[in-house]
Amino acid sequence: MRHQIPVLNKALRVLEAITGGAQNLSVADLARLLKLSPSTCYRILQTLIAADWVRPKSAGVGYELSLGLLPLVQPFLGHQAVIEALTPAMNRLVDRTGLSAKLTARQGSEAVTLLRVDAFEPMTVTGRVGVRFHLALGSSGSCLLAQIDDEQVERLLAGAPREVWKWQSRRDVAARVRQCRSVGYCVDRGQYHPAIHTLSVPWHEPRTDASYAVTLMEFARPGRRATIQRHRAELLRTVQDVQRSVTRDGQNNPARKAS
Repeated sequence: MRHQIPVLNKALRVLEAITGGAQNLSVADLARLLKLSPSTCYRILQTLIAADWVRPKSAGVGYELSLGLLPLVQPFLGHQAVIEALTPAMNRLVDRTGLSAKLTARQGSEAVTLLRVDAFEPMTVTGRVGVRFHLALGSSGSCLLAQIDDEQVERLLAGAPREVWKWQSRRDVAARVRQCRSVGYCVDRGQYHPAIHTLSVPWHEPRTDASYAVTLMEFARPGRRATIQRHRAELLRTVQDVQRSVTRDGQNNPARKAS
């Protein structure tokens, strides 16, 4: 909690609760759920209502998100077509491999998770949309680094926080970037976290000039190299299929391409 503003953290918790399904709660119930005082919860809600981020529900008790949030999410709407195109393909990829998958995009020095599909397995790597991590971490970060020039890569790595080097060195990151540029994919065998192995391929979306990484994730197990080759083929196939689909969509819908 160092260097953070406690009341702002409380306001974010209120927003997350409303977004996450607590729309039908009164102020008292929401305060009880979040372990806040009713007066604090009330003032937070009134502040959010004044900013048009939240509004009382038109029917019944509770609150819902309001249109005042739209300017904040506008920069991310350009990713929506990519998410829509990838969602069914990633579902098929997860079904074929039995592994969880995610789509990440670069934002500054960080990778941001835009889409996740978790495998229905007893032991699987899970997570959530919106997670951010430094580009020095993982195969997905290396795929995103591989799509920018070396000067930018060096600058980003030089400014990376100390914790990203807990299980890896800059040479490890450079090796993953070279692998991605050379063969079109890269593997992280526990350098982000020793318990997790990941396999990523890059994808550049020409209509929006945005760079992405599509990743498969699994818990580390011995003797998985042959399986990685099969998963690599499935991952490359998925990205190629989506790329063809997006290209056809752009050709068949000039207005959407122009937008």
